[in-house]
Amino acid sequence: MLARMTVLTFIISLQLPLSGCESERTAPPADGAAAADSGHASLDVGVGAPDMAQPDMAALDMAPPDLADLGNDIHDLGVDQPLCPAGTSKPCSTTSPGICKSGTQACTSTGWGPCAPTVKPGSKAEVCGSGKDEDCDGKTDGADTDCQKCAPLATKACATGSPGVCAAGVQTCALAKGVWDWGACVATVKPGDKAEVCGSGKDEDCDGKTDGDDTDCQKCTPKATKACATGLPGICATGAQTCALAKGVWGWGACAATVKPGDKAEVCGNATDEDCDGKPDAQDPDCPSCTDKKHNGAETDVDCGGGACPACAAGKKCKVTTDCSAGLGCCGGVCTSLATNTNCGACAMACPGMTGCKSGKCACPSNLVKKGSTCVEDFDGASPTTGWIWDKPQKGCTFTGCTKTTTGESCKGCKKCSPGSVTACGNVGWSILASPRSGGGKAIQAFTYSTNGNCWQGDPVHKTYTLGRTISTKGRSIKLYLAAAGGGAVWNCGSLSIFLLKAGKTVASKLYKDPVHGSFPCGGTALQGNKKDFTFDLGALFGGVAFDAVKLQLYKYACSTGHWHTITVDDIVLM
Repeated sequence: MLARMTVLTFIISLQLPLSGCESERTAPPADGAAAADSGHASLDVGVGAPDMAQPDMAALDMAPPDLADLGNDIHDLGVDQPLCPAGTSKPCSTTSPGICKSGTQACTSTGWGPCAPTVKPGSKAEVCGSGKDEDCDGKTDGADTDCQKCAPLATKACATGSPGVCAAGVQTCALAKGVWDWGACVATVKPGDKAEVCGSGKDEDCDGKTDGDDTDCQKCTPKATKACATGLPGICATGAQTCALAKGVWGWGACAATVKPGDKAEVCGNATDEDCDGKPDAQDPDCPSCTDKKHNGAETDVDCGGGACPACAAGKKCKVTTDCSAGLGCCGGVCTSLATNTNCGACAMACPGMTGCKSGKCACPSNLVKKGSTCVEDFDGASPTTGWIWDKPQKGCTFTGCTKTTTGESCKGCKKCSPGSVTACGNVGWSILASPRSGGGKAIQAFTYSTNGNCWQGDPVHKTYTLGRTISTKGRSIKLYLAAAGGGAVWNCGSLSIFLLKAGKTVASKLYKDPVHGSFPCGGTALQGNKKDFTFDLGALFGGVAFDAVKLQLYKYACSTGHWHTITVDDIVLM
């Protein structure tokens, strides 16, 4: 206040013209205009103004005056002086924090206006990590709750993704780039920090394997075995150890005897302690004298078997074949001959069909041939083409000649098929051919040949097979291979007849008829083009008939000019 009064005193002493007054020293303007506008103070320091010294503020112990306040004070005193340049503004500081502190003051008619902030509080959101207080709440970055995604320095449990005990971890709320956020999941226990504790049920070394599955808990290869010594006598001394899992650890188990005491009986005379009592052979009271007529010790029967005593005879008790004499087997616990059809070479090894047992092997009698596992009558034998008989041309036939060779027989001539018929001429007969089945063997064939277009009836070719014994047709079959060929007209027939004989007399017969042409003369099975095995079930054909011989008959019949036909039979057996 004192400073203001001093200044005012200074101004008055200068005799400054004030509002409403006119200086006596100021000459009127030449152009008659007013010296100054109303509302303004003018200061004329022209020539003749008194020379006044400036007051010594320091000597007065005063601070320099505030010119802004001075202007206002002058205005309050009624001095007409501008308070600020009109239309201007100046920077200022607001009372708000952050980027809202900077402001602007505008010049008004009453002086400088209030300080208006450039950025108003709340107009902007906090930009975390910028180092600035954008939302003007007095807190920057991490200090601002807007930049706190979690409570600073807080912790929480998390999963690391590692196996075993390393799976559990901790996350910490940490400051990074101006933001409080959850950091990485840090394992409480890191892989390799701890060793595996076998049998705990946990994966301490965090390798994904627990207890026995971890190689750290495998003292041996799982389930492996190795030989060991049991400490027992005799054959029980050798044992085996197995790598087994126990309490989470694979380790060698106890040595288990391969043969346990009591598993086997003492075999006397072989210098071995089989019953593991530490006493072999004569030292063992189990070994008998084999002559005491008692069933004792390791004997399988009285004074026989068991290894130490002589082998047992047929009918004696046994445990293994070595308990029995040569040629015998231990069948059902009894020493049994191995030379029978029911036990041939081995127990329960039966010889099927009509086979017999020879030297411990199933074989066929001399009159039979083995076909697979069955003995059969081989009607072909070693010479399949021998024994065939050609029924010579019937009476009333005139032939120009007959020829007989080692490979067959044939006649050329003419005959009448029936009374009043024309004469038919051609060839009839039989011959030996290569086997149509194998090519290397031999077969028999009957043939006819017509030359003049009329019927030419070939006479049969037959063979009788004597069995040497009487058998029944039940369960019996004749199997043979037939092949037929021919050319010309349809009247081309071949037949096969089967006769069963007993004591030289026919007891049953069967003529297989052609299913196309029916009855004789085109009787017989239609064989044109056939090449295959035929099986004739004697039991089904004849019922239960006893016989001791079989007669097979081949027959041919042909008609029309140039017509010929052959029927061939091979590989004939009685099953």
